[in-house]
Amino acid sequence: MLKLIKIGYPLLGSALCGCYEMRPTSGGGKFTVLPEDGVRALNPEDSALPSGYRIEAVATGL
Repeated sequence: MLKLIKIGYPLLGSALCGCYEMRPTSGGGKFTVLPEDGVRALNPEDSALPSGYRIEAVATGL
């Protein structure tokens, strides 16, 4: 049993690493076109929150 743990788990781990594939972005966080003034508009109404919660910008222009 100890031999299975020493050999089997590393072998299984290295085999599963070969199944991972780097894929291109789906575009969710990609923002390529800025407005003319170069500043992205922040609108709290664009975020869906449960009743009783609020959202505010903490940092901008990073």
